[in-house]
Amino acid sequence: MIDSARIRLLDETLREGDSRGYHRHPPERRLKLLREIHEVTGIEHFSLGFAVVNDSDRETLQAFLEARRQGTLPKALVAHVYGWYQIDERAHQLLESIPAADRAAVAFHFACSASEVMARPTDGPWLLARTGAATALADLATPQLHQGLQEAFGALIRRYGGYRLHSVGAIVQDAFRCSEEELDGYVAAAEAAGCTEVRLHDTVGTATPLGVAERMDHLHGRFGRLRFGVHFHDDLGMAVANTVTALARGAAGADVTVNGIGNRAGNASAAAVLMALQVVHGVTLPRVAYARLSELALSVERHYVMLQSPHAPVTGRLLHLDEATIRTHLMRTASPLTFLPYDPAQVGGHIGAALGPGSGRRAIELAVERAGESLRRAGLTPDASLVDRAWAWAQGECARRAEAERPRALAAMEQYQAILRGSYVTDDDVLAMALASKGSFART
Repeated sequence: MIDSARIRLLDETLREGDSRGYHRHPPERRLKLLREIHEVTGIEHFSLGFAVVNDSDRETLQAFLEARRQGTLPKALVAHVYGWYQIDERAHQLLESIPAADRAAVAFHFACSASEVMARPTDGPWLLARTGAATALADLATPQLHQGLQEAFGALIRRYGGYRLHSVGAIVQDAFRCSEEELDGYVAAAEAAGCTEVRLHDTVGTATPLGVAERMDHLHGRFGRLRFGVHFHDDLGMAVANTVTALARGAAGADVTVNGIGNRAGNASAAAVLMALQVVHGVTLPRVAYARLSELALSVERHYVMLQSPHAPVTGRLLHLDEATIRTHLMRTASPLTFLPYDPAQVGGHIGAALGPGSGRRAIELAVERAGESLRRAGLTPDASLVDRAWAWAQGECARRAEAERPRALAAMEQYQAILRGSYVTDDDVLAMALASKGSFART
């Protein structure tokens, strides 16, 4: 059973959204979105993960702290920033620059990579440089690599204990692709360094619900005093399932993003996680304005100019527009729960019905039946003759609209993608400009 009191969601929309939306947003616009996410979801913890090296995140952190001082943001909000081996000294410089009175509003997490495929090329070169080892990275045995990184991991984390921050935690990347033994070593190092919270990142989205359950059970059995948070990517479409599984298996927290926006295929969708907890586990989180989830989804689409799938879970624009049949009739007359997991009104949506190949005359008859009172007030008789005329008109109108609007919709799809792609500057664009300008990058 999931205890709603122990769950702490961390919103990663601002960090992950920028890594997918690519456009830079000024701090005031990012804080406006942060405020709306807080008002709708009730989430109090927000990631500004790369404030150590990212100008946009650092400027937003400064604006965030100033807004808290001025009372334009709630005092309960906490900004999370991240560090790792290669930028340790810069992380200290950032934290030292934060006024002592503001540090309780900042949480810091030190990250490492636990899998061989990730740790060797990312953290390994740092380890060799630090130890002055003459050996090549390829010659460094796996046990040596992880032992050296784990020892440094714990030693570096200890140095952050004197800042009086909201909290100091650890992030273990690739925590569901590495071996159990490798993960245990990094978790043990974090615990020995004084961490009470370890966040487990499914960095490339390969975790499965069964594997998550087994790993969470193992960790809780071995590290019973630690709180574990989880962060899943949706590369294989399992981010929400993995998140809910981890919470059901005792995870104390989880990272989410609005619309699931994030690197590659995105992250666990906040709305889907919230509704899965409510529908599947009967857990309604306090302070969540469930009826505003669809409204928030539109705001995030506009912020990043990034449409989610029209049939995305919970907040997709066309999610609750179904084919007009006896199913939609029952959802409207008996209960939405006949063919839906929840009433769309709970998330700010509504049931709609569109005529499709499987609809037939019966669908029109049922629609006329439902609207009988309104038709009679308008002086119309909702009889078989009216149904026949409506059915004949609908058949012709369906064909006419499809012929007229389908090409426009296809063109709009291509145009949207082309415009969006044209608003980004890619590596290829930089190279093309270097060649075209002979290295001057001067506009002609």
